[in-house]
Amino acid sequence: MLIKEFTAVRDQVVKHNILHHLPEGALIGFTHQFHTEPEGYWLVPGDELVLLSLKGDDTDQGFVNVREKVRSILSGITVNVTFCDIYDKKHPVFQKSLSWFKRKLEGS
Repeated sequence: MLIKEFTAVRDQVVKHNILHHLPEGALIGFTHQFHTEPEGYWLVPGDELVLLSLKGDDTDQGFVNVREKVRSILSGITVNVTFCDIYDKKHPVFQKSLSWFKRKLEGS
């Protein structure tokens, strides 16, 4: 599938990447991975696209605070993905709320 359009909507503000909803510099000093340009990305069967990954030490209170702030922001986002297949056939827009980030993490 080819991602034609990707939007992340939070409080009626539309961005083309979930990372753009985070405060500038929020992830500095922490191990993170993100994908800045989901639009135009091809996914083959069984593939995945990591939009944001944040790793750290669960015993480090600074990391825990940042992780919880990021989770709070992500929980208010709804993503919309417009995509087509290799034959350029468009498919219905896929929409997913990220509200599951509200769930309580084990040990937190």
